[in-house]
Amino acid sequence: MEAILIFLSKSIISVSLLYLIYWFFLRKDTNFRLNRFYLIASVFVSFIIPFLSINLNTSSSNSNVSILLDTLTVTTRKINSVYSSYSSLTNILLAIYLTGVFIFLCRFLFNLFQLYRIIKRYNVSNREGFNIVFTDARIAPFSFFKWIFIDNSIRTDDAERILKHELIHVRQKHSIDVIIMELLIVFQWFNPIAWIYRHSITEVHEFLADEGAVKKGIEIHMYQQLLLSMAMGVCTSELSNNFNYSLIKKRIFMMTRKKSGKYTSLKGFVAIPVLALTIIIFACNKENVAESNIAMPDKNAKALTEQKTLNDSNTKEEFKEIGKQPEFKGGQEAMIKYLMNEVKYPVKAKNQGIQGSY
Repeated sequence: MEAILIFLSKSIISVSLLYLIYWFFLRKDTNFRLNRFYLIASVFVSFIIPFLSINLNTSSSNSNVSILLDTLTVTTRKINSVYSSYSSLTNILLAIYLTGVFIFLCRFLFNLFQLYRIIKRYNVSNREGFNIVFTDARIAPFSFFKWIFIDNSIRTDDAERILKHELIHVRQKHSIDVIIMELLIVFQWFNPIAWIYRHSITEVHEFLADEGAVKKGIEIHMYQQLLLSMAMGVCTSELSNNFNYSLIKKRIFMMTRKKSGKYTSLKGFVAIPVLALTIIIFACNKENVAESNIAMPDKNAKALTEQKTLNDSNTKEEFKEIGKQPEFKGGQEAMIKYLMNEVKYPVKAKNQGIQGSY
């Protein structure tokens, strides 16, 4: 259980550092395809880094093994362990986290169900390999995979411009990115960076669709007027790619902004040293057998130090390196439970009310 919390902590730190690179170096560029790739790739990388493990071993003929043991408080009634309270707190945090995951997973599935209901409720027409769903509700046009949803009340000429915009979403498979971001929210619902990630990828999707629609021949001023006229629409689902996005002003600004130079994409290489540093911090485990420290949760624990040189007189072979530190069967928690069950309080000390710590 503790491993899950450690994994989440590493993943959150990784995804936050990678997003800071996007925010400071890539966010204002018009290389939208690069920005899309970076945002999605950084999410995957942030979940891979916690799994990496690189051992850096050094050895010495004399092994100094320092083990910090948890404090056991022996009283006349029972044996208490600091680890027990630590474990209880971990269980509480994990229970809160899993509850949040369940709630946001239900929210994600409900949004999918809402889209399914809309598709089943209204008429669907097929056109060039994608489906158009005409609705009678006053909603902003949006798309989800091969489905495009349009209000019946929209004029025909405006509908054609909207279709060109939404087709960019469909053909570039932006809905896959949306699903990835929704799953990121499910598993990191408490992380504000995860919500900002979703906002940023939605921005990039709209910039790409606007860019593609203009390249298809739509006159830019007419297209900007269409964006403003659609601003009163209401989106029905967070899983969709919306023709009407809240930052209309920013979209219009990006359409008229001077294109970034080809060398601006090199700014993405700033992520390389950040990735290297993150991997060094989280993945590299330096195991120095000459001085190996295994720390337990208790800050006031005492260190037991044992020095040994193993020598087999029969084979005349001297072992100078220990490959793996010994571990109690079942781990630290099992060891604490064993001690709590097996340590017997002396009857004489119990009668005299004597107690203390090991």
